Amino acid sequence: MIDALRKANVPCAKQFHSQSLEEIIEWYRLNNIKKVVMKPPMGAYSDGVGICQSETEIKSIFNKNINQKNFTGDINDEYVIQEYLDGQHFVVNAVSVDGLHFITDIWEDINHHEGTYLIDEYSELLSRDDINFQILADYTYKALDALGIRSGPSHSEVKLTSDGPKLIETGARLAGGLDFSVVEEGNGFSQLSLTIDSILNPDLFIQRINLYQQIKSKKIRFIYMFSQVEGKITKSINLDIFKPITGLMSINFLLNANDSLGKTKFSVGHPGYAMLLRDNTSLLDKDYQQFREIEAEFFQELI
Repeated sequence: MIDALRKANVPCAKQFHSQSLEEIIEWYRLNNIKKVVMKPPMGAYSDGVGICQSETEIKSIFNKNINQKNFTGDINDEYVIQEYLDGQHFVVNAVSVDGLHFITDIWEDINHHEGTYLIDEYSELLSRDDINFQILADYTYKALDALGIRSGPSHSEVKLTSDGPKLIETGARLAGGLDFSVVEEGNGFSQLSLTIDSILNPDLFIQRINLYQQIKSKKIRFIYMFSQVEGKITKSINLDIFKPITGLMSINFLLNANDSLGKTKFSVGHPGYAMLLRDNTSLLDKDYQQFREIEAEFFQELI
């Protein structure tokens, strides 16, 4: 993927992949990069991903995850080592028809590091009139062209560095985890609905692109749930406790009674997801704070 960008002169991170830890360490030494990302080529969220600043940390991530089954059911039979990109992380979703690309939605990720692990907190829909929207869109168009993606949905992760946007990775697929009905409500359309339009009536899809670009979106926040407790879930799951949150549009809790609940330590370990929808950021922030307070009580009562 990165090789294709480099051949097309699209700015990108340095990277290398191998089944051999020795080859990965050799690449790390030769390139003299202080901070790198270690990740399996196939997977989801931050499963098996580590932020490393030493050979010891690289070896630890590799040995812990190589030849193990990941979140998507694939075996991690090799590893990618990639230059760590400083800057804000964004997710860029698009739909393409015959090489014409349209950015359906961009999400700004808010996260933090705990050791070598990246912990997601929430993602927020970026307004189309935000100064970074067009910068990210223009770059993603070039990246999709370089990767040969001409039709269908795509899901890209991009870092906006001091040197401009640089691709982390792209999948020729729909975004995962989102409740598209909430995106429809707040954005006027979603990647799912436009993918269907692009297949059933591609000519009309192309004609409507200018109209889509003029729609003003509301404020949407995708929340990663956190558990600060662990143990066996001894009670039935009752999400009614979250009902007082005015802007809560969707909540998806992944566990059931008698399941084992662990403390949230990395992205793939989140026990659930929720989506908030509001008219302005002030109300969104208020609902988010309320959600976190109720969430802590919710998990305490499960064990």
